[in-house]
Amino acid sequence: MPRRRNLARPGRPRRFAVSWVMFLTWCTTLLMGGGMGMVSQGLYRTYRAESVGGRNDLAAAPYQPQEQGATKQEKMAAIVIDDLGPDLKMARKFCELEIPVTLAILPYQRHSRRVAREALRHGKEVILHLPLQPRDYPEVNPGTGALLLSMDREQIHAEVAQQLDALPGCVGVSSHMGSLFTEQEASMRWVLSVIAERNLFFVDSL
Repeated sequence: MPRRRNLARPGRPRRFAVSWVMFLTWCTTLLMGGGMGMVSQGLYRTYRAESVGGRNDLAAAPYQPQEQGATKQEKMAAIVIDDLGPDLKMARKFCELEIPVTLAILPYQRHSRRVAREALRHGKEVILHLPLQPRDYPEVNPGTGALLLSMDREQIHAEVAQQLDALPGCVGVSSHMGSLFTEQEASMRWVLSVIAERNLFFVDSL
C-alpha cells in the first residue's frame, strides 16, 4: 500500500489551496445558518430551505426574515472566487462546492473557457475578472488583456467586448487590480457602457 503523503507539508501550494477550499466550504456551511446565499441568481430562499434538512421549521417553507420595525429585511451575501483560469484542477474544486458561488475568470488564460463551461455545468455563476491598470504599472503587471489608461474609447470597447464574447455564460464583470484605472471617470464610463449594453452587472473587487 503506498505511503500517504503529508498534505500540510511546505512546498505544496496546490494541496494547501485544496485544503483552503475545504476550510471555505466548512465555514460557509456554518454561515448558511445565518442566511448565506447568492444575490444575483436569486437562489437565497431556495438554498436556505434545502440546506437545513433536519430543521422542519425551515425545510418546509422558505426562510422568513425577522421583522425590524415595520419592515422586513433579508440578510444576503454573495461569495465571489476570483483569479480563476490558469488552474483547471483548482477551479473544479470550487465548481463542486455544494453552495452557490460566483466564479470570476481571468481572460485569455489557458483554461478560461473550460472553467466557464465547468462552472455552468455545475450551476455556478460566471463573471469576467477584467484586468485593469494598477498604480504600480508596469512593475505590477495586471496580466493579459489588461485595460490601460493609454487606450482610447474604441480600444477599450473592443477589448471588453472581445473578452466577454470569449467567456461562455458570462453574466457580469469584476475588476482585477485597477487601483489607478478605476479612479478615472472617463475610462470607467467607457468600460461600463459596454457592460450596460449587454445588461450585465459590475463589481469593484476592492
